[in-house]
Amino acid sequence: MKILFVDDSKVTRAVVSQALLHGPPVDLAFATDGEEAKGLLAGVDLVITDWLMPRTDGVALTRWIRSQPAYRSTPVIMMTGQELDPARLKEARAAGVNLFIAKTFSADDLQRAIGQVLVPPGGERR
Repeated sequence: MKILFVDDSKVTRAVVSQALLHGPPVDLAFATDGEEAKGLLAGVDLVITDWLMPRTDGVALTRWIRSQPAYRSTPVIMMTGQELDPARLKEARAAGVNLFIAKTFSADDLQRAIGQVLVPPGGERR
């Protein structure tokens, strides 16, 4: 499984990398913002993105992903450290975000979130 993690925080990228060591093996790629992520989507099974980033934020990235036929069905999990008001959640859902996770996640929380959005070949959601 290949996961693209998009976040401008070096610390958060390290935390996610460590958390993913506690589950099935993954090929993990990193991008620091949505613009960089656009060039790394080939072959990705899942995108995990921060909400607030420079240049292109997570909502704009998700909109772009959904506009591309090759990536339209790629699941997107959005992480945020911000408290979200209903209008912002509605905007992100309308953009195509599949699931939200707080940045105060545990390794188990992250693994559960991934299992909720990924569908194994010929199977049901994990």
